[in-house]
Amino acid sequence: MNRIWNPTISEVGSYDENLNKQEVKQMGSIREEATEYEPKQTKTVDELERVSLDDINLIEDTYEIEEDGKPKKVTQRIFSVDGEEYRVPNSVLKDLKVILKDNPNLNYFKVIKEGEGLKTSYTVIPIIE
Repeated sequence: MNRIWNPTISEVGSYDENLNKQEVKQMGSIREEATEYEPKQTKTVDELERVSLDDINLIEDTYEIEEDGKPKKVTQRIFSVDGEEYRVPNSVLKDLKVILKDNPNLNYFKVIKEGEGLKTSYTVIPIIE
């Protein structure tokens, strides 16, 4: 039998085996949470005015989506600036590789995005200082 666990304030932060989580925080009602819900969106690198090539470390984020009724693993490279996550498309990394061969001392770049969905393209612009 599954039970509904409705923690009291004193239980918040404690462990409940039915939740399979180590950390619990008090939230509002389902109505309140649904009304205030905004899906987490990862931004893309083009939303920044300039990006440092050396001061930012990428991490790989792998997650699963459903495509044609089958699970599919998706891996993206992201980094965080001021608490916001930004995705770096593979085409940007490919362009940077070519640019860095010609200009290995480049420190900053920016990205211009054109199009939407499958027709999205990114242009990498070196910033020379």
